[in-house]
Amino acid sequence: MRISFFNYSSLTNRIDCFLKKTVDFSKKQMNRLFKKNYDNQDVILFFTAKSDRFGALSLAPRPFLNHHLSNSRKIRIIKKTVSNTQEINKAIDDLKKQNANIKGLWIQAHGNPQAIGLGPKESKGGTLHNDANGPESGNLTGENKYVKKFKKSLEKLDPDAFIVLESCKTGQVKNKRDSVAQSLAKLVPGITVFAAKNSIDSLSTSCRWVKDSKNKLRLTVEFKGLKKLSGKGWIGCLSNICYLFTSIIGFGREDCMVKYNTLNAPNGS
Repeated sequence: MRISFFNYSSLTNRIDCFLKKTVDFSKKQMNRLFKKNYDNQDVILFFTAKSDRFGALSLAPRPFLNHHLSNSRKIRIIKKTVSNTQEINKAIDDLKKQNANIKGLWIQAHGNPQAIGLGPKESKGGTLHNDANGPESGNLTGENKYVKKFKKSLEKLDPDAFIVLESCKTGQVKNKRDSVAQSLAKLVPGITVFAAKNSIDSLSTSCRWVKDSKNKLRLTVEFKGLKKLSGKGWIGCLSNICYLFTSIIGFGREDCMVKYNTLNAPNGS
């Protein structure tokens, strides 16, 4: 009499059961990672301007910045490319409809003390600016319907939210005129706006979360600018070479971060 100790039917059933559980678990994990439902989740919107000269905004991959910004992945980072303020408004509005907690905006773009370029200048809202003679759609200091809608969207951020302008000189006060960062801070009182007062090196941009006096976590941002030499002729040529060399190896950088909050005294000028 032959006795079989191996039950093929039982084995295949166990394998099928194991595979089914594995697939179900994988689906749950994928849904958790890529789900579009942000109900009661802490999120940060990371905007990169579509207008990007020479690809400077996309040249530097910075995984450590994303890791620190997400507070070790406790906060979801949602990245979008935008070309005007309407697209920023839509991104904020869509998230609030899903009951998300928007902890901040990070805007990566080219800029100067009076403007931030998002998209083509001729497009509506393509430039955020302080120029009374410029396009009405992007004027942060006007009383037109565009700025009112932009302000209404920004007011949907959490009360202790922040806005980071990763953009050259947007915190620089020039000819006693408010910078773009100051105008944004005045537009939404209570929101802290981080900006740079000089040209910045994006590779050196960093951030971290620290506890304040009330034991609440707050974001701090660090911008590094390059100490540029001046001169004419061969001296100017030599200074430009030194400038390029120091930007590559990381020497000669100086802190140039300023922050504004119209409910508190501004830090920097």
